[in-house]
Amino acid sequence: MKKIDRVTELSILYEISSLPLRLQDLNKIIHLACDKATSLLGNNAACFYIYDGDAGIFKPAAASGLAKELFLPLEEKDLNHSIAHHFFEDDTLLWEPYNKTTDPHLLKNEYKTKREIISAVRVEDELFGFLYILRFDDEPFDATEKLLLANLINRITICLENDQILRKKEEKESQLKATLTELERSNKDLETFAYVISHDLQEPLRMVKSFLKLLHSRYGNQLDVNAQEYIDFAMDGSARMQKMIKALLDYSRIDSNGQAFERIDCTSVMKDIENNLMFMIKEKKARIIYDTLPVIMADYHQVCQLFQNIIQNSLKFAGDDPPEISISTSKTDDFWEFRIKDNGIGVDQQFKDRIFMIFERLHTSKEYPGTGIGLAICKKIVERHGGIIRMESGASKGALLYFTLPGYKNGDREST
Repeated sequence: MKKIDRVTELSILYEISSLPLRLQDLNKIIHLACDKATSLLGNNAACFYIYDGDAGIFKPAAASGLAKELFLPLEEKDLNHSIAHHFFEDDTLLWEPYNKTTDPHLLKNEYKTKREIISAVRVEDELFGFLYILRFDDEPFDATEKLLLANLINRITICLENDQILRKKEEKESQLKATLTELERSNKDLETFAYVISHDLQEPLRMVKSFLKLLHSRYGNQLDVNAQEYIDFAMDGSARMQKMIKALLDYSRIDSNGQAFERIDCTSVMKDIENNLMFMIKEKKARIIYDTLPVIMADYHQVCQLFQNIIQNSLKFAGDDPPEISISTSKTDDFWEFRIKDNGIGVDQQFKDRIFMIFERLHTSKEYPGTGIGLAICKKIVERHGGIIRMESGASKGALLYFTLPGYKNGDREST
């Protein structure tokens, strides 16, 4: 074979460096390796073997110069020490010579080769396979040819690593998509279940409540004190159950009945809430402190419910001192973070996640009336808007609640 001159060497190196790094097709990559190995050096054949670690075998996957069917599979148990060391331990890229006496045969007997060279291919430090290159004349592989082969293997290895990265990425994306699809389906099923249960329970509950009232009005004067008390307990229980069912119905409708997002001035929202809670604020002698609040993109009715639930909680769990509630904000990327701090009884840190669960109560209904679903609704509203919500409460009095809502792109703190 004619020796490769410097100009040809540089031309071949340039051709190797120009090989595409992202073929995204394993079959194309290994065929490219074989084709380039034969075309660059001439009078050669090549076969790319892929290692199946589970089966302990190297299988011919692509070939050039000779048909792939002419190459024999190689079992790991048939490797002699030299080849095994080269494959699994040695970092040397190329291995030569190939000893015809002691090394296993890789080509059917009717084909006689003169020179052979093996290059292990590792992807992310794991043996992927090897490229087997053979020559039909007796010319040994010189240093230049080995350099070209080493550069080719390095380039092919990058292709294979990129292919593996893309495959893993696609698998993760596919798994994530399947998980999200299942989660969406599960959430819809849960919402439908909650709606059906809460809706269907209302009618029999109304009937129970009506008959209790009828029993009390018609036969109340004929009943003793204990019987009167039992009826009162039953009516009180049915009233609480009715409130819980309504709350469950509201919770199940947050996604399905949500309105389109619009430009909302949170300062105006807070003014409306202060009007809605006017009597409770006066009764508790509460102070609500805030400066100009930001403009956001959100569902108006849900944002009102979010703020009102939180402010009501701060008023309800105020303790002995007059409530003081402060609202502050800061911009975080495309979201506004709201911080609502109060001086109430606070929440033990061990319950800071539990309070956002549906119907989760930390106190009895006699101590603090309510359904135990208010903060669960808040969490669902915030998550529908792509935000997060969390609570902090230390040893001292008071609680600090954080949540984020999407900002309005063309206006941050301007008032309407």
